[in-house]
Amino acid sequence: MRGPYTGEDVRQYGRELRGQREAAEELRRALQQQGQNVEDLTQLIEDLRRIEGSRAFNDPAELQRLRTSVVEGVKEFEFALRLQVVGAEADRPALGGNENVPPGYRDMVNEYFKSLSKKPATPPAKKPEPPK
Repeated sequence: MRGPYTGEDVRQYGRELRGQREAAEELRRALQQQGQNVEDLTQLIEDLRRIEGSRAFNDPAELQRLRTSVVEGVKEFEFALRLQVVGAEADRPALGGNENVPPGYRDMVNEYFKSLSKKPATPPAKKPEPPK
């Protein structure tokens, strides 16, 4: 049974997946050198290998299952790695306020927002009607 992908599609996806797998393997080596647990990452790499095989492209349901497994696994691994690296600060937003701001800067920002809140909201300007 032939899948929904052409031979060229399979080769292109295979190259992309191989690049992603190689990047994951490089990350695994770096984490191993730092003494981090890489069991979950190793499983993700094996899942990528299974997707790389052209047989996965012949079964759309299996391909979708493997893709979902890899995506969810990457999310979970990334979160767990962040917890290991950042530790207790992992509960804080990844982006956000930094308490180390120059003196007076926070006061200026507060004043700016106060001034904005005192101004009445103006509706957006109407677009001119095109000539008839």
